Amino acid sequence: MLLIANFVDIHFIHPMPKTNFLTDENKLIDKLMIQYADNIGMTQSFDTILEVACRLQDESEIHFLIVGDGARRQLEVF
Repeated sequence: MLLIANFVDIHFIHPMPKTNFLTDENKLIDKLMIQYADNIGMTQSFDTILEVACRLQDESEIHFLIVGDGARRQLEVF
């Protein structure tokens, strides 16, 4: 597992056990989860994350979890 911290309280926001209500409910236990949890604003280069997600959309074992709010949130398709 790779954690890239970006000015976040890593004691509050941190990886949790793989088995939880979200992975159970969505049958994601054996999938690779890529999480973005931050501001979805004008200066976060969110286009890069969307481009990667689009390129990997046919990879059924890879799933993206986007958590956040901001000026661009309503502009994006989640």
